[in-house]
Amino acid sequence: MSDFLDMLKEHNIDLEKLNIYIESEEFELEAGPVVDYNNKNYEIKESDIEGMGVFAAVHFSKGERIGYGVIGKTRTLAGRYGNHSATPNAKYYYFRDNDNMILVADKTIKKGEEIVTNYRQHTYRKEYYE
Repeated sequence: MSDFLDMLKEHNIDLEKLNIYIESEEFELEAGPVVDYNNKNYEIKESDIEGMGVFAAVHFSKGERIGYGVIGKTRTLAGRYGNHSATPNAKYYYFRDNDNMILVADKTIKKGEEIVTNYRQHTYRKEYYE
């Protein structure tokens, strides 16, 4: 069983129900629409992990900003298509003064490599580091 499925099981989340919810109008109202902000740091391509994924269009060193995941009330392509991994190479962080979320390289990411986060960790909301 994949780490993602293990995580869902730990939180008593049914994958089929989750997928239905993600496609619902209710989810879009809550999460915000997906907007392409034309970020040249990454591209969206078919993933070996699941569906579509976010891939580095340039080389990233640890600590470098990849791009936004959430801006205002909208999700970016990186915020929508980022895949889970038990061995992530990036993390999402929220800004202290708003609900924007930024994706930062957590290790070296080579051009062409899929950018992945651990869903268990990717909600470093501002209250965690205030």
